[in-house]
Amino acid sequence: MHATSPAAPPRLSWRLIAAVYAVLTALYVWPLFGALGSRLPSDIGDPGLNTWILWWNAHAVPLTARWWDAPIFYPIRGAFAFSETLLSLTIVSTPLQWLGATAVEAYNVVFVLSFFSAALAAHALAHRLTGRHDVSLLAGLAFGFSPYRAAQMPHLQTLVSCWMPLGLLALHGFVHDAAARGRRLVLFGVCWLLNGLTTGYFLFFFPVLVALWLIWFVRSARDAMAIVVTAGLASVPLVPLLISYQRHQAVFGLSRTMTEILEFGADLTALWASSDHTWLSHYWTMAPRAEGELYPGAVVLALVIMGAVVAVRRRVVPRAPRAIRTLRFSLTGLAAALWIAAAIAAASGGWTWQVGPISISTTHPFKTVTAGVWLVVAAILLDPRIRDAWRRRSVFGFYTLGAVVMFVFAWGPAARAFGMRFWYQSPYLWLMRLPGGGALRVPARFATLMILCLSQAAAIAAVRLAIGRRRAGAIVAVLAAAVALDGWVLPLKTDATPPPIDLGGLPTATPVLELPPSDLFGETAAMLHATVHGHPVINGYSGYAPPHAGIVSDGLRDRDPTVLDAFATLGPFAVYVNRAQDGDGKYRDYVAGVTGAKMVRESESGTLFTLAPRPPVAADPTARRVTPASVTVSATSAQLTFSTPVTLSRLEFDSGAWPADFPRRLRITAGDDHEHVVWEGPLAGPAILALLRDPTRLVVPLELPATAPATRYVFALVDPKPEARWPVRAIRAYVK
Repeated sequence: MHATSPAAPPRLSWRLIAAVYAVLTALYVWPLFGALGSRLPSDIGDPGLNTWILWWNAHAVPLTARWWDAPIFYPIRGAFAFSETLLSLTIVSTPLQWLGATAVEAYNVVFVLSFFSAALAAHALAHRLTGRHDVSLLAGLAFGFSPYRAAQMPHLQTLVSCWMPLGLLALHGFVHDAAARGRRLVLFGVCWLLNGLTTGYFLFFFPVLVALWLIWFVRSARDAMAIVVTAGLASVPLVPLLISYQRHQAVFGLSRTMTEILEFGADLTALWASSDHTWLSHYWTMAPRAEGELYPGAVVLALVIMGAVVAVRRRVVPRAPRAIRTLRFSLTGLAAALWIAAAIAAASGGWTWQVGPISISTTHPFKTVTAGVWLVVAAILLDPRIRDAWRRRSVFGFYTLGAVVMFVFAWGPAARAFGMRFWYQSPYLWLMRLPGGGALRVPARFATLMILCLSQAAAIAAVRLAIGRRRAGAIVAVLAAAVALDGWVLPLKTDATPPPIDLGGLPTATPVLELPPSDLFGETAAMLHATVHGHPVINGYSGYAPPHAGIVSDGLRDRDPTVLDAFATLGPFAVYVNRAQDGDGKYRDYVAGVTGAKMVRESESGTLFTLAPRPPVAADPTARRVTPASVTVSATSAQLTFSTPVTLSRLEFDSGAWPADFPRRLRITAGDDHEHVVWEGPLAGPAILALLRDPTRLVVPLELPATAPATRYVFALVDPKPEARWPVRAIRAYVK
């Protein structure tokens, strides 16, 4: 069933359509041609991470212990659970690598195909809905080359979005093709599974759109059950993956904070904000915030709005009963009154009325605004035109309303407009209450589904606006060109991948640390090197980071020798110092000055060292814990006072579940006048080893040399940073 009966649509073949999208894709990504193995689109940050993920998928069997224990952030286990696994992409990337392609080449091929596949899939869905190739071109361009994709360029898992339009195509076919219902269900199940294996975002977000689709189009309980059972069966292979994710992340106590999720919810203004990478549209759109570039294109929005106006004017529906009209008017009027009250409260600071036992407050205007929004939603649902569209299973009505709902979910748990909150407990919170729903930190990625819906609504609207007109083909061609230009990137930004480093002569199992530490690009450069040399790396970057990683980075920036000492207690390892980034040679000297360091080779690109293993500092088994008479803690120090003189042999600084909090450099003095320095030095190394033992709680042990007994011990921070504070929650003291 088509949205509108086509009127002599142009005769276009699928081969020609595929060729059009192939040519457009080639023009869009042309800077990559000739550099498939030496450059990555956007930068080497997230693309570098995803390149490494595709490489590891080709070198380890999925879901095995070795696969989960991916060789980054050495020596931890379960590192592959820190980010997406991109398993669906291995359909292309793994065979390419087995045939000899590099990981960078495999990534770039998948990247290029993501545009072609998304456009062709959206076109196929629109063709199913309209029966026309010409207007379906609008949908393909609007989805496959959307301005939003320019903002998501570093996120390959978001760009590979073809499975959702293909899944909807299968559902429409299931409802209307009686002879092919079984095949359509199989196609839907395959798309559902591959979509879930692409990214956790689409795994959670797409079911919301499918649920709305069921409510709108399915009238038979049997059909609904068939679709739900198919989705359930297709989800079975995902269960062990999700359980392993949860198990590995729980070891490290990993979770997303509400602050993170709030930060990456879309502002209402994001609908008119686009990436600076777009060629034209950034000139007339707003400056975006992080993950806030949801602009779908002015032409697409205009088509949908005009289509909605035409639909309302052309469709004649019975007038609602007087009671319903009165109720709708009352709801709308009450909503307007609430919004006026909220505006006044925001300007005045709010007020509170006490009516007997009932308290009415306007001190939180966004709650008042929310009440008004729900009243308007109720009034809209009572509109006979909405109920008529539902009864007729209007495809234009569904995809238009679906786009609105997806946009609402993109706002996240606290909807904002111009930075000000206006909704209390927005619908995204419903998803967060589901198992695993709180692990997704970027609600704004619902925009992919919003743009999918808008692309289909725009194609259907174009049929209604252009059908029967003279030169309809020319009109659609102009619209298609405008849609493409709205999201075009010229030229595509690319970044050179780092040249390989020479680790020749080292056993493949030897871990490697690359210095100097810089930012995420330095970490992903080390991971890209690993796709060539194959060694485990102490460096790492991912969606999550293990608790010790931040201490490693900070300690290396401070050139703390205890960091290298700590890793030496785990076994031999290598350090590569990049000459170009270490212009003054400080890191070369830093490594050379560590006990057990041996230079292997020095070249124009860098210096390679090996560090010999050393035994860990052993705790005295005879030490016993003592309790001080008093403990005094200030912003930069702590003091333990004992009733009788004691000689401390061991201390434990307990920062609890705050891995970043520990005294970086400490001086311990003993005696009433603090005349004797018992110990002084950095603590990064002991902190790293402590977190490797227990990633959920930082307890830093320190073995002290023998000294004269004292009743008072003072622990003072020795840190040139003025913001340094004493972060320890508890100190445990031991004596022999």
